[in-house]
Amino acid sequence: MKFSEETKKRLTQLIKRIDLKTERLKLTDNNNPAESIPIKLLQQEIATWYRQSIAPSSGVYKRNAKGLSMLIGLLMAVGSILPLRQA
Repeated sequence: MKFSEETKKRLTQLIKRIDLKTERLKLTDNNNPAESIPIKLLQQEIATWYRQSIAPSSGVYKRNAKGLSMLIGLLMAVGSILPLRQA
């Protein structure tokens, strides 16, 4: 699987943030086993990354959906008026 340079850069930043948080938690929390901390942090960081990357595309999708529905409505209106004008 090939990743773009931007994706590689973001994944590297994600891993570095997880490493830093893991080290902080190891120093402050002795109740959690060290093996489970990185997995939970990875899940949280991926979820945050996904939410941040999907938010802009959600706005684009809504804009495109509005434009398409307006176009379909306009075509339906014109299509319903044309037969009346020909009669």
